Amino acid sequence: MRQSIDHSGKALVLRAHREAVAVRLGLCFLLLILGLFLMSLRARGNLFFVFAGIFVISFVYQVFLDLVRMLVTGVAAVATDRGLIDRTGRFDFISWDEIRGAHLKKFGESHAILKQFGEPQLVALDLVDEGAVVSRQPLPRRLMLRIVPNDHSGAFSLNPAFFEGGANALLSLVKEKAAGK
Repeated sequence: MRQSIDHSGKALVLRAHREAVAVRLGLCFLLLILGLFLMSLRARGNLFFVFAGIFVISFVYQVFLDLVRMLVTGVAAVATDRGLIDRTGRFDFISWDEIRGAHLKKFGESHAILKQFGEPQLVALDLVDEGAVVSRQPLPRRLMLRIVPNDHSGAFSLNPAFFEGGANALLSLVKEKAAGK
């Protein structure tokens, strides 16, 4: 069994759980195909659907790019001496000075479908200044982070399903690095 964290240099490489990434990528691709098919049935010369198509393409670019990169490289995140470089698509870089701590957060408690697969958890990051982290993100991601409410989705959280080590390994690493600032 491969180690989930590579200690081969100054940076710790947190490996991606490629099977989980492939499943998510496949589901996103199926939803994209279905959406484009439904739009093509209604789009006959309607300008609204042209703009909706541009929006869908830009959204898909944001979602697919990170997932494909994780699938190909096998890297979910990199923990350096300066901070955490996230490759899962939520944010790019957060300095350890910006992270107060981390905790496990249940996700999807009100969704009966998700409960069938156990209690989904996120590793939520307690940030000193969320606005500073959001302002450094590319425009599409910045808009998504501002639109999606933080108390429900875990806008500043990592999905442990994308990491080989799981929630506990990820949580202990973030806590250790954030405490050792």
